[in-house]
Amino acid sequence: MLVCHAGSASNPAYSDATKQACLAGLSTIASNKTALDAVIAATQVLENDERFNAGTGSNLRLDGSIQMDASCMVSNGDFAAVAAIENVKNPVAVARQVLDTPHILLVADGATAFARTHGFDEYDPTTKIAQDRLQKVIETSGKQVGEWSRTELEKSWNYETPLREILGSDTVGSVAWDGHTFAAALSSGGVTAMLRGRVVDRKFNCSDLIRRGG
Repeated sequence: MLVCHAGSASNPAYSDATKQACLAGLSTIASNKTALDAVIAATQVLENDERFNAGTGSNLRLDGSIQMDASCMVSNGDFAAVAAIENVKNPVAVARQVLDTPHILLVADGATAFARTHGFDEYDPTTKIAQDRLQKVIETSGKQVGEWSRTELEKSWNYETPLREILGSDTVGSVAWDGHTFAAALSSGGVTAMLRGRVVDRKFNCSDLIRRGG
């Protein structure tokens, strides 16, 4: 069994990507690999799709930089993560490498340096979609948007594209069961209006579920 998601604000029209991610993960399990291998493979498919806020296509900070977070976990209690990592293509694959060390969490330049020592090449995840999204965020940020308050704009928004989608989608991830073990992997490009070095704390709390077998 394998389930993938592309974020709470992702466009339902992009379900082709989650389907491909699921197929990649299931194919991995069919190759006699583990649930952990499967969720890493599946989540990388979503990281590589520029339509989502993870890996390639991650949200740009207000200064144009990108810092990403990713984690992986297994139902035996093993957990590893990277946070505020920069200039890598697949943060979730780096998190998987951390799982093989005595450490649990590596951050910022330390996480990026760790990635380099494990053969992850320098990579710029910036996309035109993310640049356009940043401009939209700037245009619609703050308490006042033209004659509208932000709250009233959200209440009256009548465009086909939801306001929350314009402001960017959320974490992508996968959960798998290989017949013996549960595993999960998550990846996120964060949000635009955040300080450098911010860790996506909401995502790491998900580890509690897998640790309890939930």
